[in-house]
Amino acid sequence: MPKHSIKSWVILVVVLCAAGLILYGPVAAAVEGARKGYSFAKQINQLRNIGMALKQFANDHEGKFPENLDQLVQSDGQRMESLLPGSPKVTYEYLGAQLSPSAPPHSVLLRIPPEQNGRISIVLRLDGSAGIER
Repeated sequence: MPKHSIKSWVILVVVLCAAGLILYGPVAAAVEGARKGYSFAKQINQLRNIGMALKQFANDHEGKFPENLDQLVQSDGQRMESLLPGSPKVTYEYLGAQLSPSAPPHSVLLRIPPEQNGRISIVLRLDGSAGIER
């Protein structure tokens, strides 16, 4: 059985560490990409939840949207913000107060401004569609 010198063990350890570092980069990038995708999906779902409440409000108020999001409350008086899981750091830009009931369906009702997601804005349109805009 051949004896391995300390030098060969050191070389083996260095090679394994280098291989680990080489593999770490793409894996870390993939994990970060998955996190961003999850974050966007979560924010889109939050916009859709608010959108459903806004449409219900409009149905109950002759087609008019509330002046601000604070007017959205559940039947038990609970505020809309408490219905949304997630980060309290998310702020919404509400554009519904400016919309008439006859506004085009592609009009933006609510959005998360780009400064919260880099250069990407997440929007909810009057027709209920939600997505990412650059």
